[in-house]
Parts: sequence; C-alpha cells; structure tokens
Amino acid sequence: MRVLIMMSRTGGGHVAAAEALTEALEARFGSECQVTQLDVFTEYMRYPFNRQPQIYAHWIRNAAWLYGLYFSWWNLPLLHRLGAHLLYQPNRSWLRKLFREQPADLYVSVHAAISGPVLLAAPRGPQRPAFLAVGVDLISAHRTWFDQGLDACVMPTRQAYECGLRYGMQPPQLRHIGLPIRPSFVNALTDRATARTRLGWPQEGHLVLLVSGDGGFGPVYRTVRALDEAELGCQLAVVTGRNRALERKLRAQRWRGPTHICGFVDDMALRMSAADILISKAGSLTIGEACVAGLPMILTRSIPGQERGNTAYIEAAGAGLRSRDVSRTVAIVKEWLADPAGLQQRAERARALSTPDATHEIAQLIGELLREPVHESAIDPTHDPSVGHKASTAAASIEAQLDRGSSV
Repeated sequence: MRVLIMMSRTGGGHVAAAEALTEALEARFGSECQVTQLDVFTEYMRYPFNRQPQIYAHWIRNAAWLYGLYFSWWNLPLLHRLGAHLLYQPNRSWLRKLFREQPADLYVSVHAAISGPVLLAAPRGPQRPAFLAVGVDLISAHRTWFDQGLDACVMPTRQAYECGLRYGMQPPQLRHIGLPIRPSFVNALTDRATARTRLGWPQEGHLVLLVSGDGGFGPVYRTVRALDEAELGCQLAVVTGRNRALERKLRAQRWRGPTHICGFVDDMALRMSAADILISKAGSLTIGEACVAGLPMILTRSIPGQERGNTAYIEAAGAGLRSRDVSRTVAIVKEWLADPAGLQQRAERARALSTPDATHEIAQLIGELLREPVHESAIDPTHDPSVGHKASTAAASIEAQLDRGSSV
C-alpha cells in the first residue's frame, strides 16, 4: 500500500498534521504501508505558486488583514471552484506529472487549497485512486476542504463538521473524528515534576510557557518583558520557533526571574508537561496539543481566516481566555496564579476538549479506504462519473493510464 500525504509548509500546522498521520500509519501498518510526505506547492507547481510558503509567511507578518479578505473571498460560493481552476490551469502539466512520479493507492490532503487542483489533475477511469482530506481548521473550515470529488473528508470538531454539512457534503463521505496529533507527542506527555527534571528547570513555582507558532509570530518579546517586570513569582519559558532574530534578542536580555529561551524544538510535549499556563497564538495544532496536555491557554493573536473562531471555542469551553494586549495578558496570568483551584479547573476543561486517539482513528479510516470500494455517492460527476475501484491496485493503473496520456 502506498499513501502520499500532500501538505505545504505554509505554517507549522500542516506539517505537524502530516507527521502525525505518518507516525500513526507506520505504527499501524509497518512495512505493509509506504508513506510519503510531499509539499505540493514547492514540488509540483510553477513560479510564483511554488513560493507559497514564503508568500504566506510574508503575508501573515505584514498584511494579515489582506490575507483575511483573500480567505473570505475564496470561500464564497462558486469562487472556491474558480480558485481551484486558477491553481490547476497554470500548473496542470506539473500536477499530472505528480501522478506519474508519485503513484499511490491513496492521496491524503492536509491543506485546504490542495484537494481541488489535484483532483482536477487526477487520472480518470475505473482504477482512479482514492482521495482523503484531513481538516486542521478547528472552527472556520474553508469551503475548499469539502470538494465533492473526495472519497472522504475528516473534520476535527463538531463545528467544522457542520461547516461541511452546510457546504453540501454528507456522511459517510464527511466524518467527525478529531485533530491529528502526533502519537509521539501524546506518548511523551508526563507529570510536571518529571518534565522539569528532564529539562533542568526548577521544581518550585508555576511556569508560564510562551509559544507563538512555527514562525515566532506575535508580540512575544513585549509579553515576556512585561511578565518578567511584573515579578509574578513564576518561571517563564519561551519557544521562538524558527525566528532566530527573536531568539537572539531574548537571549541578550537580563531577566529578573528564571527565564528559559529556546528556538525550534521537537520536545514540545515535555515543555507543555512542565508548564501551568500556555500563552500562544490561536493555531489549531498548538491548541490541540495544549488540550491533550491539559494546559490552560491565553490566546493573544489569531490569523484572520482559518483561525477565526478558535479563541471563542476555547473561551466557551472554559479552557482559556483571549487577550488583545500585553497588559491584559499580564493581568490574566496574575489572576490565574492567585487561584490554583480555578487554574486546575481550566486544565480539566482543556483536557475534555482533546481527542488523543483521533490520529489512530484516521489511520484506521485510511486502512478502510485502501481496502474497500469507493461509494458512488462520494464522487463528484464533474471529476469522474464512472468511479468504482479497489484502491489496492490503483498505483499501477495510474502509471499505465498516464503513460497512455489518459489523464485529465
């Protein structure tokens, strides 16, 4: 069995979801399943589309409001289909080459913008491969997740699932399972004392963990300085991601209390286990990991579009609060540290939102898709009206069809 997981490095969430699914599939199927991760934008699209990760990062840093307008525009009826064609048409030869060079029994998308153009490029015929979308938007699920050409679409929350229902997708094509969290993250969670010992951090006092996404976005520097100057009697730990300039700036400071600075890390489970409070932007995967860790959240920033609604979701559940400015963040931390019982209650409510087994359930669904025929009701006739297949033989068929020039 061959599975290709299609993602893009437009933020850390898509990469984390791809890694989570890879871990679960390898654990479940071992050598029986060959799993490959692919950044479709950078590897199988032409300029300027292959610069999407850099464009996205620049957009979010400098004109997030404009990205929000783009997200909303592309989510309008009909326009989302136009968007898929606008991505497909200039890249069609590259996307067709994807199927020749990356044959698979199942193609899994963890990025909303990928499914549409890839499905348009997919080979037609009775041995068409299976396609699955695994959504990572907690609340504001974009219309492009719910392409009718998919064999199945998995959503992380009931709210996102209901978006799919509104956009015309029905079960069993549409599933509500949960957010794909890396099994290695779940397994690495431990008690606070053990985590602090392994990290070499003091056992005494509360610890506030600040994370601002893979790119180190948000008012991290000002927030850390304000918390330190407030002398709240707690430790601070900061993860700056791949923002090396921010890491150097923080390391150059003199701090009044215990402050631990690091850049990109692969042991976030240990750091969340050591913490009492998380301060972060409202990224879906960070929120998902914090819920599994039972970590109350202060959410300071959200990207317009896919993160809209995440903060309200956490607030409504009693697992955290929104803070629009640094002084408000300091006030919330001070209030929470003075109320240990309330802090513990928020931790329990965060854990109640978690779906730690979701990744394994998605892996089980992938196994079913690889072994069972596709339901005719799950196929959009504009993609291929005659689909009905056993996916276990799809890869060889793809290569044969494309060699004969039978792709779209």
